[in-house]
Amino acid sequence: MDEKLNKGLREHQTSKTVESQLTVLRVLSYDEDWHRYGELEKKTKLSTKTLSKQLDKLEKINLIEKDGNKSGKYRNVHPLTESGKYPFPVYYRLNPVYVNAFRGFSQEQLQEKTNKLKIELLEEKNPLEIMKNIDQENNLAMLGILLFIKENRTLSDNVKRLLLEYLVWNQYKLLTWKLIEETEKIIDLIDIKKLVGEV
Repeated sequence: MDEKLNKGLREHQTSKTVESQLTVLRVLSYDEDWHRYGELEKKTKLSTKTLSKQLDKLEKINLIEKDGNKSGKYRNVHPLTESGKYPFPVYYRLNPVYVNAFRGFSQEQLQEKTNKLKIELLEEKNPLEIMKNIDQENNLAMLGILLFIKENRTLSDNVKRLLLEYLVWNQYKLLTWKLIEETEKIIDLIDIKKLVGEV
């Protein structure tokens, strides 16, 4: 296979893997509870094969915890597995070590930021000012990750990459895209040439 094509395919697969992992983390970081496999399947809308594969990868790097068997196969015993039902339900949750790192990045908070962004844009009609706020929040998230790394020196590169992807790059992409969408709606009210001169 052509090397360029092979490289492109690898990058695409890596990107799809990361996106699937972020989808799982998005659901699990929503709260600190245990979630049944079936619930995750429903909320993530991932195929059974993809979900199982990504849950396994996230568990291997200790970002999430798995529980569901009284035989001792899994590390934890969730109280709901005591029902005696077979097969035992399988539960997943974000590893408590990472709860603080993910705090403040729920879907509701992202929605709040998006709503605030719309209001500020209508008031200021200056997307560059809002971009500064997005950059500032991103810088704070970056510092938060560095602090987390300082306090948890044994983090693997995979975990660091996923923390950056979820807490910095993904937030930046989502908010920047939202800013573009909202700016398009009032594009005729914005003096872009004047803004270019101010940069």
